[in-house]
Amino acid sequence: MKDFSKKLNSLTFYLTFFILAVNSNKIAAQICNVDSCIDITQTIGPTITDSNCGSFQTFNASGCMTDATPEPVLTQCGANQYPTVWFKVLVDNAAVQLGTAISVAGSWNPVWAIYAGSCDSLTLVYGSINSQLPCSNSNQNNNVHTVGVLQNIDTYYIAVSAIGIINNPNFTLSVWTTANCVSCIGEDGCNPLAIWTVQSRSSDRELNDPQFCPGEEATICINFQYDATQTGVDWFHGLIPDFGPGWDMTAFNPEEVTINPVGAVWHDEKNPSCAPRITEQMPYLCTYNDPVTGVLKLCHTGCQACPCSGPLLADSPLPGGWFWSKPGGSGCTNDCSPTSKYGIGIAVVNIYFCVQLKVKEFTDSNNCYNQRSLHFNFQTTSDGVTGCWNDPIAECKLDFAQIGPNWQVDCSISPAIIGNNDEICDQGITQIELTNADGDTGVVIEVQVLPNSNVSGENDHYFEGGEGMIADTLINNSDTIQTIMYVAHSKKPGFACSSRSDTFTVIIHPQLKVVFDPVVLCSDTVESVILNPIVTGGTGVYTGTTIPFTSGYTWSTGEITDGIEVLPIPGTTYSVTVCDDKGCCSTGETTLSKINDIIEEAKLSYTPPACDKNSVDLNIEGITIDSLKGIIFRLLDCEGNVILHDSIPYVIESNVGSFKDVKYLEKNCFILETSFMDCITWSDTLVIECINSVYNHKIFPVSILPNPTAGIFTIQNKSKNEISSVNLTNILGVSFPLQRNDVNQIDISLLPEGVYFLTIEYTDSSQSGHRVIKIR
Repeated sequence: MKDFSKKLNSLTFYLTFFILAVNSNKIAAQICNVDSCIDITQTIGPTITDSNCGSFQTFNASGCMTDATPEPVLTQCGANQYPTVWFKVLVDNAAVQLGTAISVAGSWNPVWAIYAGSCDSLTLVYGSINSQLPCSNSNQNNNVHTVGVLQNIDTYYIAVSAIGIINNPNFTLSVWTTANCVSCIGEDGCNPLAIWTVQSRSSDRELNDPQFCPGEEATICINFQYDATQTGVDWFHGLIPDFGPGWDMTAFNPEEVTINPVGAVWHDEKNPSCAPRITEQMPYLCTYNDPVTGVLKLCHTGCQACPCSGPLLADSPLPGGWFWSKPGGSGCTNDCSPTSKYGIGIAVVNIYFCVQLKVKEFTDSNNCYNQRSLHFNFQTTSDGVTGCWNDPIAECKLDFAQIGPNWQVDCSISPAIIGNNDEICDQGITQIELTNADGDTGVVIEVQVLPNSNVSGENDHYFEGGEGMIADTLINNSDTIQTIMYVAHSKKPGFACSSRSDTFTVIIHPQLKVVFDPVVLCSDTVESVILNPIVTGGTGVYTGTTIPFTSGYTWSTGEITDGIEVLPIPGTTYSVTVCDDKGCCSTGETTLSKINDIIEEAKLSYTPPACDKNSVDLNIEGITIDSLKGIIFRLLDCEGNVILHDSIPYVIESNVGSFKDVKYLEKNCFILETSFMDCITWSDTLVIECINSVYNHKIFPVSILPNPTAGIFTIQNKSKNEISSVNLTNILGVSFPLQRNDVNQIDISLLPEGVYFLTIEYTDSSQSGHRVIKIR
């Protein structure tokens, strides 16, 4: 429930003359030489005051400065220095403020003051109690002057003076009165109460510099107090911004704001169901469509020169703005529109918000000067005029527009950058030649590259002398087309701003690759082989090396075709060169191989198991045909029978695989069968031998000292049988011949470090096995 609070001082306001001409009464022309108060013969009024502040009745009187002389009795507002004429005004009983405006036909400037009492006893009437503005040119709007009506005084005198050369003496005085309307923000003269600060900006200019560079980005913050305590009581509700034509509104995101108190929601006029609307007739507001952009604009006729006239009728659409809305009570529908809700929730509130703005970039100076204004004004509303609250005492109908600083675009722009886009091969060199549009050798060109994670080799650049060449070697690290963008600016001596951003794009094609599937001959019976390269990358349009480029690749045999048919001669190498339509080329080659020759490289290996184990893992090693597709290995016994693993044949489709848990007690001789395409071959034979170390150590009291050894070790034999021979095998089954001296010393210092298996045979043909570890 809204509660009442203290009264605010009565408010005066301004309204421009040409807007107030609507709903006006014409008064007879004044005599041109009425240059003394007692000479007045015509009376303006009595005025007609709208007690609801919905509209105003204006009285217009013609005047002239012919034969006018200074008023020696008065010293205020230059009346004793400049030609001065007089008017008399009567106000009605409902009047609380008396507003005046003057429009002149010539180029001179009017200045006037309002007096009460009688001609022989005049009392100067000020603009308001707070601001003490005696003259029309004391405030921001020199063409309008408003004063408070004095209690029980209905007669007022206006002294109008002329400053400058009176090349046309005619002018029009407009007079109106208002009731005790309420403003919740603003003072006489439309001097703003809000404070604008530039919190950050992307250029090197000082934060308080009123000029901004084209393309510059800035964070603008505004702070103000909204006091609705004179009402009964309204709450702060809406803030409708008005941005000058120099701001780039395509970069504006109304959702990206910092606001305190929180809760503001942007409502756009383009969303009809949720758009803001005015809910009371507003005397000083009007709307119009911007003739350039077509965007709906809101204007305060008391503070701005508006291309529209008020009053703004109830239920009229408003431009987009931020609204602090809370659910309303009786009579509020509480839908998505701010008109269906209450305001922020308190009568006095301090608002602080920051918005991100960007200055437009211009193609020429004329466009820049025509759109250089960067004003940031805004109009506040209470929930009594844009919400569903109906205040029993008064609404904030007279909120003054808050007119921001006179910021402007600095149109001293450095010349544009002229250059070219480029398209290159992978690891190609860019050729982007940059110059400035003025051909000025004093211009510096700065280039910043926008990085692409899939491209390397790009660099920023700095060119003096007004021109330069971007020659970067760019590497496309992907398999798809990539782009790099260079953003260039020019800087001219004495200019604070760079040129607009000129962007140049480089297309980098992926690496052109030429490869072959393995060409393997199964046997000598093959009559011919077809070679077809696999080509990827580049531009995708492939040719040979002939100029002009034609279809067909260039082969080492001299043929120009996509594929060739060759004789099946193992060891023969063929190459082909492929280019694309950008001249990017690559060469691939293939060598004919015979399956028997390749498979001979495949070997079986194993780690000798203990003799109490009944299975062993057999590994495939030594093969170098990783690129072969569809190769299959099977394990056979030495009689050619398939070895089964739980009724399933041992089959491996990888040359780095293993045959796991192969039982070897019954058959310990194995063959590696390799098949590729239509060829099958046997590549290796292996006999499994075990090491029964536990048994041997019990029967044969033999020691190896030292073990591990760095080179020389001694076999200490305490057995009754003499040693007849020794054999050393590595874990791959490779045997090494050994020589021992009379004391059974063996030197393995030349062997690599690792684990070895020593087999000792005795004179009775028995054997024992021992593990020997070779270290550095």
